[in-house]
Amino acid sequence: MGEHTVWVDCPGCNQRNDSDLEFCWDCGAPLPKASPVVAASPAESTVAGDARADPVPPLDAPAYSLYDQDAVAVATLFGGTLAGAILMALNYRRLGNKSAAVAAIALGIAVTGLLLVIGFNLPSRALTAVPAVLLVIAVRRIAKALQGIAVAHHVSCGGRLASRWPAFGVGVTVLALLALGVYAFVYVRGAAGPNVDRLGENRTAATPPGPSRVNAKDGLRYVWIEPGTFTMGCSPGDDDCLAREKPAHPVTITKGFWIGQTEVTQAAYARVMDSHPSLLSGEMRPVDNIDWSHAKAYCQAVGMRLPTEAEWEYAARGGNPAALYGPLDSISWHAGNSGRETHTVAQKQPNGYGLYDMLGNVWEWVADWYDDDYYKSAGPPRDPQGPESGEERGIRGGAAYYPPWGSRASYRLGQKPDVANEAAGVRCAGE
Repeated sequence: MGEHTVWVDCPGCNQRNDSDLEFCWDCGAPLPKASPVVAASPAESTVAGDARADPVPPLDAPAYSLYDQDAVAVATLFGGTLAGAILMALNYRRLGNKSAAVAAIALGIAVTGLLLVIGFNLPSRALTAVPAVLLVIAVRRIAKALQGIAVAHHVSCGGRLASRWPAFGVGVTVLALLALGVYAFVYVRGAAGPNVDRLGENRTAATPPGPSRVNAKDGLRYVWIEPGTFTMGCSPGDDDCLAREKPAHPVTITKGFWIGQTEVTQAAYARVMDSHPSLLSGEMRPVDNIDWSHAKAYCQAVGMRLPTEAEWEYAARGGNPAALYGPLDSISWHAGNSGRETHTVAQKQPNGYGLYDMLGNVWEWVADWYDDDYYKSAGPPRDPQGPESGEERGIRGGAAYYPPWGSRASYRLGQKPDVANEAAGVRCAGE
């Protein structure tokens, strides 16, 4: 049996840190190496033990995902286009030229349709340039063509009015696009990160690539994971790996299994167990503050089970051998971007299997006993079940309260099975 995970308290802010660190991940103060605190949890301190002068209140407003931001961006783009067309149509209707008004609406709809195709197929960064240029060119040409029609019909209201109204429509449209460009650059790309390159990409990713089903008992969606072989442990090129993640070794999962598309939410937990113990409430936040036995009991109550550590890592990687399945801030809530609180599930980018929050938000209990040195013992290469006994159970995935380097597919920890804290949650699996 390897040693338990060792933690030390920061002398500057009293935050508990992994003893492998030289500086506190919260305040940056040097960490002492003497008198380590032995604990079984990466965030054993509860909310009371981790008291802050500015405690984070529960969120009253709903959390909006990238999908909502996409919808706003697309609506702004198309709305600006149609606004210009409608303004021109009203102009020519006012001038008595019905055919020009109909042509303005028709061409506006055509341009909108073209931008619809472009908007969902070009990288989102193109929103700040390509559609703007295209729209300016298109609307200017439309305006000139319609103005020519008006002049050709000898519109009695005069060329000035006929020219100013189309120009006004172009101006409003361009301003709308500029506003969209700022929005797309600051919010859409800022929230999604550089790995989400297409508007609507996460809409398709929200549908798992494999079979999925909704569990009638907890209302959560579960995704089918096909059997396969992968390399478990330290990922290629990962310089943050610790000894307990080594050596990397091949593992074969011989049987497919179901696993939760998201962490168990507080709403689902309360639906099955009548209440939830979470310290920071929110129906769609992951349930936290549960120990191993309660995590196991919940999964059994919905006809599932806890995943093995090997199944968990196989699912977490999503077919990607790297330490991360996307840019860190695009896929994980960790101490560097979470505000030290959990967040509504499925707000980040899913992995290749369509699973959300496999890294970050809350730690996830697994079925295995935990041993720092288990990988060194060259366990069975097929369907490993972990050590035969131990004092700690495995937890995986990192958490919103934990340093960013904990959000890696191979990172592993052990925790006393009777310890429940703000960082411990669950994701169920089953046959």
